[in-house]
Amino acid sequence: MARGIHDDLLAKQSTDIQPAIEAVFTHRTGSPTYDYSFDPTVTTNRLQLIEHHEEPYDDFATIVLRNNDLAVPDLTGYYVNLGYGANTASGLRYSTVPRLWVKKLTSLSGAVKGSRADLKSILQLDGVWRLLKEQDVMIGNPPFYQDEGGLLTGKTVYGILE
Repeated sequence: MARGIHDDLLAKQSTDIQPAIEAVFTHRTGSPTYDYSFDPTVTTNRLQLIEHHEEPYDDFATIVLRNNDLAVPDLTGYYVNLGYGANTASGLRYSTVPRLWVKKLTSLSGAVKGSRADLKSILQLDGVWRLLKEQDVMIGNPPFYQDEGGLLTGKTVYGILE
């Protein structure tokens, strides 16, 4: 899949930049959605940290959201389409990356002595290849589950999944 990039975002990369991150979490049914994007023009961002890894046949991320008001729901099972970008002349522009799914949500509370406590929601996300690695697939007839019927002959991984 080739990634596209908006002309304004491309031009902005050679100047001072205000980074932006698009992070809209969507339930598997399509609704509800929660927008926890990072907008550099506001001070009310929930998104505090993101560590995202993309590797061949593996991608995963950790996202930390501010949750002092307990408004972040349990997002386990939600998917997110992340976009990395900047504040450009035509507004916030992003270049998207492959979809990730929230595998686990953990809450963390703590504070420096004498200061107000902070509550964080830590999301662990996995990409499609990590999710597929966890799925048991048995094709064919037991006990060896071989493809005696030739149903998989000449098919790619994507063809088999279809």
